[in-house]
Formats: sequence, structure tokens, C-alpha cells
Amino acid sequence: MEKSYSIDLDKYGEYQREDKESFIKELNDIEEKDIVLVFFGTQTGTAEEFATTFSQEINEKLHIQSLLFDIEEYDMSELLELPLYCKDKGKNVVVSFFMSTYGEGEPTDNAIDFWEWLHNCVENDVNEDKPLKDLSYLLFGLGNKTYELYDFVGRELNRILKNWGGASIIGEFGEGDDNEDTEGDFQEWKEKTYPCILKYFQSSNSETVEDTSSIFVPSFVIKYTNDANSQKNAFTGELSRDGPRRWGYKDNSIFELNNNTNKQEYNVKHPFYAKVSHCKQLFQDCYDIYKINNEVKITKIYDQDILDAINICKIEDNSISIKRECLHFDIDISNSNITYNAGDHVAIYPRNNESIVNDLISLLGISDRADSLITLEKNPDSKSHITPNIPMPCTIRTALTYYLDINDYLKIRQFEIISNYTTDDHEKEYYNRIIDDFKNNSADIEKFQKTLPQLLKECQNTKIPIEVVLGDLLTKITPRYYSISSSPNANPNTLSVTAILVRYPLFTTSSADLQLNKMVYREGLCTGYLNNIFKSLQDENCMNKMINELNYDITNLHPPKLMLPISIRESTFKLPRDTSLPVIMIGPGTGIAPFRGFIQERMWQAKQGKNVGKTILFYGCRNRNQDYLYRQELEDLCKELEERKNQNDENVKWFDLQIINAFSRETDKKVYVQHRLAEHGEMIWELIREKRAHIYICGDASNMARDVQGCIENIARTVGGMGENQANILIKDLKLKGRFHEDVW
Repeated sequence: MEKSYSIDLDKYGEYQREDKESFIKELNDIEEKDIVLVFFGTQTGTAEEFATTFSQEINEKLHIQSLLFDIEEYDMSELLELPLYCKDKGKNVVVSFFMSTYGEGEPTDNAIDFWEWLHNCVENDVNEDKPLKDLSYLLFGLGNKTYELYDFVGRELNRILKNWGGASIIGEFGEGDDNEDTEGDFQEWKEKTYPCILKYFQSSNSETVEDTSSIFVPSFVIKYTNDANSQKNAFTGELSRDGPRRWGYKDNSIFELNNNTNKQEYNVKHPFYAKVSHCKQLFQDCYDIYKINNEVKITKIYDQDILDAINICKIEDNSISIKRECLHFDIDISNSNITYNAGDHVAIYPRNNESIVNDLISLLGISDRADSLITLEKNPDSKSHITPNIPMPCTIRTALTYYLDINDYLKIRQFEIISNYTTDDHEKEYYNRIIDDFKNNSADIEKFQKTLPQLLKECQNTKIPIEVVLGDLLTKITPRYYSISSSPNANPNTLSVTAILVRYPLFTTSSADLQLNKMVYREGLCTGYLNNIFKSLQDENCMNKMINELNYDITNLHPPKLMLPISIRESTFKLPRDTSLPVIMIGPGTGIAPFRGFIQERMWQAKQGKNVGKTILFYGCRNRNQDYLYRQELEDLCKELEERKNQNDENVKWFDLQIINAFSRETDKKVYVQHRLAEHGEMIWELIREKRAHIYICGDASNMARDVQGCIENIARTVGGMGENQANILIKDLKLKGRFHEDVW
């Protein structure tokens, strides 16, 4: 594409352009003059989901052409060229951003290149010439208010675009709080923003646009294929950056074919499929108790939605007890070039429960086509420019099992689409009521939380075309992130994960006698997946079964079922480089996960003869005999240290490890980690003030982390003699110095 515009990009800093696409080239391929570009930076998929909804509704409701882009895939330095391009081509382009903040003010993985380039621009632009002064933009930021740097990426981007770039925002800067109601925040922002978009285009000598709803047009048409080339290039459930991946078996091990592991880079879009070398149950006879009263609403439950709870539930009097379980996995990474540090996160990519997939296939009426290879192609009648959430070609069953999330609750956009596919007046009324309640943030929204399989069982006259289900309705499965619970130095070639099973107890109330009601439950997508892996691995012949499955016909082929797709996300939750500095770790429940890795790392450092500072873990759980994670391991480690010191082992004689426990259900008065922290206030203050200790908190953000922070501030006042204002800024000061670290959720 020839340009009649130019700008000196070098002065703003180099952008990593290798393998990046040009969004200006895509603009040039579109006849329309009025266009909204939609970029997203996402970690868990929410920002992408909102951006997709926004892009589609811009097309359908405002009749304005919209293009949707993953910010990682495109050369964002073209933003600097965009105003000149628009002037040259007579186009009117608005740029919109949907940006999530990850952790404490970090950009998402797919936005890192853009974020670094943008800050280089600001640093290098010494002339402050407002290079984006002719750019108009929209912005919605996502974050969690339990973090101090709430929506930092969104707020910082807004500041840079306005103050440095000189760009003009259309409407209001929107923010979504994941701790409250992100979906509601997004809906409210949309309703305010759409009129602003219309007003902008109508006042800029653009083509006439109207805010009128139109009949929904599917984005794609489905094509069935069975030729030899399609079979050869079919995706079978693997996650891949390039093309299909296949596995083979040799010398008692499963390996990926045509893969040079020495050169392969595994990441969020191309994970490593790892063998589980060891797994175990960590809890002992531990239950959550739910009280039941006579006002429990009758809930329509379908056997296919849920799992029989006979082995994990107990009914006693007016209460239901559901079993709590926590699993430990050791993952073998020896056949990869994967590296990690203690404190990093591992992404695990789940898949849907096969029985629920089969039910959905039956409900959609496509049992005879489920194993046919398909592709989704752009519908010529649609103005949508979204891309499918599935790699192609693949079978419908593969798409519903490995790529699309069928367990997620439906959102307002999905109900709006579904409402087009029923001829039943009662169902139409039902959908309209749900949509209205969503828009009005009704208190009844919770009762409308339904997955697609649940909805189709309830509304049996709703018949959704499969191309709509695959292309417009379902969002893609996103990875779940876990704090790694091991040290790479102490455990070479092994990565450990600690995962508590997420379970949602359900029950029928058809009988007044609670004992006669059927107990059922739902489970989290990823932990349910991990639990199935765990149960499968208890079978001595599981490896042979997996090997035999590698020789299936192409329509039944799949990645090795008992191998976990994983990738690593580097974290700022790191031990101090100076090993002599003390560390104070506070992590109740599964918050112990990264600290298990920290303790292993500090022990390894001590054995190497390094001077390792005092290492303290404040750990909390309900009962030491039920849910004390890694109890035996920690007790054995303390015992080993004591024996080594008694034997005058020079390497560990100065390594001081202290475990301080809080068991909340063993006494009448509940005792939590913050109470134990307060009891050791003098020691804590000495380590902070005199020894330059680093503080680490891992676990619940909304309560525990806040209470721990308040406890440390109180120690500063009562033990350190600080005034109210000094104590209040202590944590901020420690954060600025890199001595206060949080990994919370």
C-alpha cells in the first residue's frame, strides 16, 4: 500500500514490528468512510468479550463499520500515522480501547509490547508536539478495586492519550470493577457512550447514521468439508500458534511430533503439553456446611447440568455439607525449554466436561453432524468483522469440547441473540424480561444466571443455528492462572500446582423431607478438569489408555487427555536478590502456594552456602488435622533443619525458618493470620525497621489482605510509635521501595 503521508516514527522509539499486522492496510480494504477500530488488552478474556460485544453492536445498532483487533497482533505505532492517513483518504476513524489491568498495575500479556512502546514514546518525545491531536478515542478500563492500583492501565492510557498525545475522548472514560459488577459497569457505560458516538459522526460531515435496532445477522456461514487436505490440517483440540499439532509414542513416553523443543517457544497461544508426574489429595475429611431453611426456592435442576453428589455430600438436620478438596500436582517440564522462578504463575487451559458437551450437542439437534469437519466463513450479508474463536477446520464436537466455554453464564448480548431464534411467545417474553433486568441491574439477575445447556433444556422451542452458536454466541475458553508452588532450583524439571476444587452445591426442594431431596453440585471449569485428571491418574492403566487413543481416526483425534496444556507468566512476586534480607510471608489457605516455592528456594540457597535471612511464614487454615496444606512437609523441613544445625552443618546454621499457624476453627474465638501477626508485633517491627525485611501477602484480596495491611499499620503505631499519618503511608513507602508484595485475588 502506497502512502501519501509520512511521520518520523524513529523519534518516538522503536516498536516490535516483527510478525505484526497492519490495521491501516485493513482500513484501506474497506469502502466505508466512518469506522470504529476496537482494540483489546485481555488476560482472562473479559476485555475481549466486552470489545467483541461493543464491536458487534456498533455494526448492528448504530450501523457504523467496526473492526476488532487483538492489540498484540498489530503494529500500534500506526496510531501515529492514523490522523494523516484519515486526512489523506477522507476517512473518519475513531479508535477504542478495552484494557484490563493485571495484578498491581501491570498490563496484560497481550498488551506488553504496546505498553512498553507507548511509554518509550512519552520518554523520547522531548518536543511534546501532541502527535495524536487529531485522533478521537473511546476507552473502557477493567480492574479490581481491592488492588491499590485499580485500573492503572486504563487510567494511565487515558492520561497519556490526552496529555501527551493531545487526543480527544468521546463520551466518558469507562471503568469496570471486577470486585463488584463489571458487566453492569460495562452496560451502563455503553448506554451513555452510544449516543456520543452517533453525535460525533453526525457532526463531522460523515455518512448518516441512526440509532436503530435491526434484525440480527449471523457473522458466519458454516461449511462442511471432508476432503483429504482438510483432514490432514484439522485441529483436534490442540492450542497452537501456527497449525495443527500431533503426538506420538516412543520409548515409554509421549512426545510431540515435528517439534524441536530446543527451539520451540511456549506461551499463552502455544502452550506446552506436560505430563503429570505425581498428584495427591491434600485435605482430610473436610466439609463446607450450608444451612437450609423453609424459604429455599424451588430450583429447576436437570441431571445433565450437574454431577451426582452422593459421594461428596452429607445431609444432617437442616444443613448440607459438601466435601472440600485440594489437589497437588507435580508437572514434568523436562521435555521443554520452559523456565520459571519461584513466585511465577502457570496458566492451565481447561476443557469442557464431555457429558455436558454431549448433552449440548443433543439439545442443538446436531448429533448426526457433531463429528463432521467444518469451517466458518464470513457471511456476505453481515457487516461484522470479528474472527471465529475456533481454529479451523475442526469438528463441532472439538470446538465445543476444547475451544468454546459452554459452562459460562450467558450475558445480555447472548440473550439478545438467542431471542431471535424462538417462535414461542412465552419464551420471547422470558428473554425480554431477562434482558430488561440485566439493563436495569435488577436484584433478580442471579436467578437468570444460566449456561447455554441449562437454557436450552428450559426453553425447548428455541432452535439456534450451529453457526450462530460457534461464531456469535459462545466465548472462547481462557486459561486459569495458579501461583506456582515449587522452586526450580530445588526441583529441576518439575513445576507444582496447588488447586482447591471450586464447587457449587445445588439441591432440589421437591420434598419437605430434606433427606429425600437429590443432592447435586456444579464445579468450576478448570478445577473440575483437574479433578478429572486426578481421578483418571488413579487408574494404573491410564497411560496405556492414553497411548492407545493417539491412533484414532482424524474425526476422533485429540491431544493426549492426561497431559496438561501449560504456559508461564512471569510475576513481580519475587524473593529479594539479596538472600540475607529477612522475608515475612502471610498466606492462609492456598495462599501458601508461592511460599512453598519460596521456602524451597531459601533452603536451596542455604545449602549452597549463601547467607539466608530469617524466613517466617504465617499460615492459616480451619483445622490442623483437616486442611493444613503441606503440614507434614513443613514439619519435616523444620526437623531436618534442626538436625543439620545439631550436626554443625555450616551451610544451614544461620538459616532461621519459623512457621506460625492460625487455626480458625479449633477454638471458640476464631483466630486468623492477622491475629498471629499482631501477637508477634515487636519481632515484625524490628524486621521491617531494622533488618529491611520484605513482606509478602498471598490470598484473599477483599478481606484478608486488607486486614493484614491494617494490622501492620497498627504495629507501626503501637510498637513503632508512628503517628497516624506516618503509619498510613508506611505500606505505600514499602511498596515504593519494592519491599511489600501482594499476589491476591
